Amino acid sequence: MLQLPGGLLPGAERWRCAGKTIADLAALYPACESLAIVPLGVTGHREGLAELKPVARQSAREMLAIAEKWQEKMLEEQGTRFVFCSDELYIRAEKELPPYAAYEDFAQMEDGVGMVQNFLYEVDDALENFQGKAELGGSFCGDGGGCSALFAPGGRALRTKTWR
Repeated sequence: MLQLPGGLLPGAERWRCAGKTIADLAALYPACESLAIVPLGVTGHREGLAELKPVARQSAREMLAIAEKWQEKMLEEQGTRFVFCSDELYIRAEKELPPYAAYEDFAQMEDGVGMVQNFLYEVDDALENFQGKAELGGSFCGDGGGCSALFAPGGRALRTKTWR
């Protein structure tokens, strides 16, 4: 059974092709169990290759809209959302992440799908039965991509339980 990541280049003409790609792969369900929609990484290690620009907010929103339509269709027809968008796509779109349950079995987490919600769930789970107080020695979280606000609820929960 396949779990496929789908790397997408930014650009309106490419987003239009995404619906067909999703349809083609959805037709392979259940042999193809799920599809992750992930923007291609833009790094400084692309010497001699075509220039890539990060996915813009509007493009990310357009891709999320396409994916959400397919999620609704597949959930109704097959009992799974099938297509899952990376946390980065939601961050770039400046849209709220789906709830924890929407990630189903987190099959695409290694491709950056559901990592934030899984982290917040694990913090809540770990703190649920924590008794007493612990001293934090200090912490720092640098993400370079502006997603620290997404992790803030976990940090607040940790501080509330452990701060002296």
